[in-house]
Amino acid sequence: MPTSITSRHPNTCGITSLPASGRRVHFKLVEASTEQNNNKAPNGKERRFVLDEEQPVVEENGELYIRFHFILQEKKVKQGELNAKALAVVFKNPIVTARWQELATPMPTEKNKTRTLLEKHLNDYTAKNTFDYFIHKDLGGFLRRELDFYIKNEVMFLDDLGTPKEMKLEQYIAKIRAIKEVGHKIIKFLEQLENFQKKLWLKKKFVVETNYCITLDRVPEEFYPEIAGNSKQAAEWVKLFAINELVADGDKPGYSEPLTVDF
Repeated sequence: MPTSITSRHPNTCGITSLPASGRRVHFKLVEASTEQNNNKAPNGKERRFVLDEEQPVVEENGELYIRFHFILQEKKVKQGELNAKALAVVFKNPIVTARWQELATPMPTEKNKTRTLLEKHLNDYTAKNTFDYFIHKDLGGFLRRELDFYIKNEVMFLDDLGTPKEMKLEQYIAKIRAIKEVGHKIIKFLEQLENFQKKLWLKKKFVVETNYCITLDRVPEEFYPEIAGNSKQAAEWVKLFAINELVADGDKPGYSEPLTVDF
């Protein structure tokens, strides 16, 4: 059974099926940061795929998920180096060594005699998702002008007029007509693709989630007991502000579970 790469989800991509077992392996993006409004990344830095340190590999429902972050790194840190480190960690993971040794199936190339199945697909995944692209605002007009320029300079040899190399007028016209007819069909096809990409790029973004962030000084004190008793709110404060590290100081109480109003 052949293997291939498929985009199943914006944040998930992977080996559709392993050659022998048919099991699935996914590269899952658990965190990503991108520039907004076509801004560039800070000087000296570029985004790279980095293996998640806390939980690099997860096995769910018989499928393997290899977790990555797409975050800013120093430009001198190459993606190939990060891939090599990720592969070393994954192959040492107990889950992989116990049940997913098929990922180490050799797939050598002329340049890389030791390449494995996982290495092949990981390199394809990181390469495919890190390139920049340019969308032309008027590709059709540009290509038609270039085609006319090509015909005038490479097909119609005016210097041959009046010489033994001169072609008959009918031959010139037939050749030019054929080139323009084929060229315009190709240009029309490319123009449709480019205009579709342009529409996607210019499409207004949808708001998929919105929340309010309100400081406690703007909340009536009558709601404080309810807020203090909300375990999810307490967990969020621990995550954002590490309030669990606050200790009692004089009259000020320290962190406790559940939170107290005095805290």
